[in-house]
Amino acid sequence: MEKPRLLIAKMNKEFALAALLVVIAAALALPQQQGMSNQTSPAINENALRAHIKFLSDDLLEGRGPGARGGELAAKHIAAQLEALGLRGGGANGSYVQPVSLVVVKADPATVLTVKNG
Repeated sequence: MEKPRLLIAKMNKEFALAALLVVIAAALALPQQQGMSNQTSPAINENALRAHIKFLSDDLLEGRGPGARGGELAAKHIAAQLEALGLRGGGANGSYVQPVSLVVVKADPATVLTVKNG
């Protein structure tokens, strides 16, 4: 039972790192997009990067599942960082998120599965 939990924790950390790398890449691409090649991007601060990774991989975010509270918190955190970098959102009205309809199937708690031999 412990192995799946370790795998999920590893995946969460990898997701957080990937999300932060996307944010950093977007920040580095911004000067070229706006024709400001004479300006330099701020240096990457190791402590700040570690803080973002620590927050995004924390159990507080409950795995960041789609439609879950943790996923919403992670999205808001990443959007706030993009806004702080001065990047424009590509969504409706400059939003940093894109709404997606999710199909949810929930089992009836009263459902019973019976297995008979023979």
